[in-house]
Amino acid sequence: MSGASSTPSDQISPPRGPDLPKVLPDSPIYVDHVRTKRLSTGLHPLLPLSISSDINSLQTKESASKYFATKRSGMLRSRMSFDRIMVWQKQPLSSSLLVLSKVSAKDAVTAFKVIQHVMGEREKRVEQARPVGPTTHRGEDKAVLEEIRWMLQLGCGEGDMRDEIYSQLVKQLTKNPER
Repeated sequence: MSGASSTPSDQISPPRGPDLPKVLPDSPIYVDHVRTKRLSTGLHPLLPLSISSDINSLQTKESASKYFATKRSGMLRSRMSFDRIMVWQKQPLSSSLLVLSKVSAKDAVTAFKVIQHVMGEREKRVEQARPVGPTTHRGEDKAVLEEIRWMLQLGCGEGDMRDEIYSQLVKQLTKNPER
C-alpha cells in the first residue's frame, strides 16, 4: 500500500462530466426519446406512453371479461363479478383465472397451491411442483424453494402462465386478512 491514508473524503465519487447537471431535477428527464424518472436508487426509464395507455386500457371490466375465465357460483350458477373473483380465498382454485389450454389450466391450479404454500396458507408441499434440472435443496424446509423455482420456470417459459401467476398473486394479496 502507498503511504496515503484513506479517509471518507478520499472515497471514490461517481464520475461527473462537463455535460452532467450538478443538481438533478425531480421531474422526468427525457434522454434519447426515453422518459426517465429520478428515484432514490438512481435514474430509471419509464414505459413509453403507448404501453402505459395500453396497460391502463386493460384495467377495465371489458378487458377482464375478455381475458378472464367465466366463474359461476351458487345453486343457480350465476356469474361471479370480476371484483369478487379477484379477492383472497382460503381454498385452492379448481380452475385457472384466465382462459388457458387444458394443460396450462392444470399447471395454473398447481401454481396457486404453490402460492398458498409460500404465503403460509397451505401446510402440505405441492408434489406436482418439481423444477426441471437437478434438485439443489434437500429436506422439507427447502421444499418451498423448489416449488418457487418450478413456478418461475413455468412463468418464464410461457407468457400465458406468467399472466396467470401474476393474476393469482394479485388475487391472494387483495383483501388478504393476514396482510
